[in-house]
Amino acid sequence: MIALVGGGGALGKTIAEEVLTRPDTRLLVLVRPGSRDKVADLERRGTQVVEGELSADAGASPAAFRFQTVLIVPPSMT
Repeated sequence: MIALVGGGGALGKTIAEEVLTRPDTRLLVLVRPGSRDKVADLERRGTQVVEGELSADAGASPAAFRFQTVLIVPPSMT
């Protein structure tokens, strides 16, 4: 399974689309709370979507999960 952090933005969605072209690849997308609608199309196609924060305050870390690959897309600076 591949985890994509930041899949709700333009770059993240582009990466998700590429990942979904790979046969037998499962994708989990982590989006900010309230942003699930940004990846509804990916979810309809079988992507697992999780709303949450990836911060020290939230206690979440990619190391806390077992993924083949973790892709982290930073938020846009514009």
